[in-house]
Amino acid sequence: MRSPLARLAGLVIGIVVVLSCDGGPVSPKFGNGIAGGSSGTAPISPPNPNAPDTNKPFVRIDTPAVVGQLVNVGDSILTVTRIIDDRQLQSLVVTGFKFTGSAILGTLTQTIRYTPVTAPVAGGAPFRAGLTDTLIRRYLKPAIPLDTLIDSLVIMAIVTDASGNVDTARKRVNIVTGPKVTIEAPAPNDSVSQGVFMLVRVHVTHPDGVASDTTRVRGDPTWPAVGQLDTTIVTTFTGTQRDVLITSSVLVPDSAPVRGRITITSTAIDVNRNPGTTTPVVVFVRKRGTTIPRVVDTVPPRLEITDSIIVTANGDGIDTVGFIIRDSLGVELKRAKFGLAPPFTSNVSEKVPIAVDDSLQGRRVQISGFARDQNGVFGYSIKPTLAGAQSDSNLAFRDSSLIVFGHTRPLQRPGTIGDIEIDPARGHVFLSNLDNNRLELWRDGVASWFAPGIPVGSAPWGIQRTARTALAAAPSANDSLLVSNSGGTNISKVFIGTSDPTQMKEDLAGRIRTRTAPLFEVKEVLDAATSKISIGVAPPLLFSNRPQYVGQNDTGLTFFSTKPTPEAPKGMIHWFRPKHLFPDLHSIVNYKLAPGAANFLVLNADSILVRPATATSGSPDTVVVFDHLPDSNLVSDSARAPGGLRPCTPVAPATTCTRTVKDLAVGIGAAVARLKLGWNGSCAGAPETPCAADSAGKAFCNDAAGLPPSPHCSDIEMIPRVDVGSIGYTDTSFVATSGDRKWVAFGSANTVGAGVIFMAGPAPLPAARR
Repeated sequence: MRSPLARLAGLVIGIVVVLSCDGGPVSPKFGNGIAGGSSGTAPISPPNPNAPDTNKPFVRIDTPAVVGQLVNVGDSILTVTRIIDDRQLQSLVVTGFKFTGSAILGTLTQTIRYTPVTAPVAGGAPFRAGLTDTLIRRYLKPAIPLDTLIDSLVIMAIVTDASGNVDTARKRVNIVTGPKVTIEAPAPNDSVSQGVFMLVRVHVTHPDGVASDTTRVRGDPTWPAVGQLDTTIVTTFTGTQRDVLITSSVLVPDSAPVRGRITITSTAIDVNRNPGTTTPVVVFVRKRGTTIPRVVDTVPPRLEITDSIIVTANGDGIDTVGFIIRDSLGVELKRAKFGLAPPFTSNVSEKVPIAVDDSLQGRRVQISGFARDQNGVFGYSIKPTLAGAQSDSNLAFRDSSLIVFGHTRPLQRPGTIGDIEIDPARGHVFLSNLDNNRLELWRDGVASWFAPGIPVGSAPWGIQRTARTALAAAPSANDSLLVSNSGGTNISKVFIGTSDPTQMKEDLAGRIRTRTAPLFEVKEVLDAATSKISIGVAPPLLFSNRPQYVGQNDTGLTFFSTKPTPEAPKGMIHWFRPKHLFPDLHSIVNYKLAPGAANFLVLNADSILVRPATATSGSPDTVVVFDHLPDSNLVSDSARAPGGLRPCTPVAPATTCTRTVKDLAVGIGAAVARLKLGWNGSCAGAPETPCAADSAGKAFCNDAAGLPPSPHCSDIEMIPRVDVGSIGYTDTSFVATSGDRKWVAFGSANTVGAGVIFMAGPAPLPAARR
């Protein structure tokens, strides 16, 4: 008896050698003791049940069928293993090993690349009593994490009988990387008729391109010579073809033995000469003229009026397929049939359109398929899980489906769609294609896509049509799209106000850069030893500035959310004034209060610093806020405005007031704030305006009035007692505008409990938070 260790030693010395035991036992033992003996026909006596069991069992790997079969990286591997014993089979274990190093040098290592599968399964029912001969089919699945090394793999099967006797078998395969190959027809374990063509359909894909495919259809070598089948189909491709379907018909010989096995293999090569393959498909021969066509339907639960269903049929040369549609009461609404072109094959899978009338939209229907063979025999659909066939149309299995409203169009190029916008006047539909850096345009008038698309920035996500404004200084029409380029840090503006798609182009000079907008936390720090309070500034809070969704209100203010990234795992909501030559980015902060916290959050500033108080001044620490001249790309400075702080006039009945921390000295190109943290006064209800009036009495920053922005306006804002950890969004933040464009809503995903929705409403300037 050979032990597993002896078998493994033989493997290490010569991995390609298949030992003689894999050809079968010297005296094969089948059920009931009928083995055929040495002649293959003579009966032999069963073993004495009272004698010790010293006979080893036998294991043979039938699938993979050949040594060196190719297997794609990451694919599961079908194994078919025959195990035999003279008394009682106990268990089977099949594993995929990778061997490296040398046993002679003491460097041999064995790694499990495909996790073991067992029969019976762990915790399941054991093999039935008296089981001595069986076939075991199992899929080996790659171990996780996936090993992507291109190398050989040894499939090892170990069988144990009830007395603990063991036998092993191995089969070497090669792991490759290349095209993805799928044998779509025939189906595994299907049957095909003698003397009738068999449909073979192979689907091959590879992102770099497919160079060739070789499909081989082979009968079992044990067939008689007159009935042998061995056909090889080689298909080559020119140019760059990434997705190909290869269909062919192979004649099954009249003399092919009933229940004879046919194996279909397919191997493809990509344009880089890398091979790829798939698990072989095995089918069996049946006697011609003995069956009714077996029909199975694939019917989606929801169908559009121009959708299709799939009718799969197997018979003696299928020449026609069709379907019957009935209402919920069983009344026939439509019957259709579709003739097939010769050569007629045993197995077909046809996609047929239902093409129903508009009146069926919104109704639930019942659909059953049928097929006819070339002898005129009909078969009707049966439930896929049932065996056999159905010859009575009234007893056909009926799939239920809802005919829905609308029509779905496939994209002209693969990609992820981020957003959609419609121009109903011209019948145009725009979609952002993140993977192709362009807008896809569907033209309803000609019912087709605009093939080139409209190039924009990197990874375009959110899109929205510009708002129609009637500002006195700068009226505008909604003839453009704003596009958030989430792969970069900019927003495109694309002209769409034409019926000619070739004129729809981005205004590259008008592309807006979404600058970084840091936030700053200023905190009071208490020295426990001296009880002295000082002021500290935390490092700036940075958020992603990659635009995600975009919206615009009726004044032209533009709002957008940002996409979290590995470098900046939190996003933010921002707004800017597109009429400015160098638009500043402003933050809309949704936050939680931190009661009792001695901190302020500073928004919309370039930077801040703290000037500590001197020992003799007796004054508190001073916070200096730096900003640049609005609507400019000048550097920041901290020049102080003449006259100092704006005056604060008390409102009766108050006689004095203390300005809030929003009181900043606004100067030429700078904003400087001196504040003592903890001040939280107000002007006794006096309205707070973001900016004062200039010498002409015009309001600063008043976009709503259509006036040019003031060069002396600052949007710096300071918010007390902020829970800094609550700021920002870790997932998609949607942006939507109301129909009248007066409200902009923001909704954040991935939140604990209820989602977060907040809005910015009509105002000369949006508040920093709502």
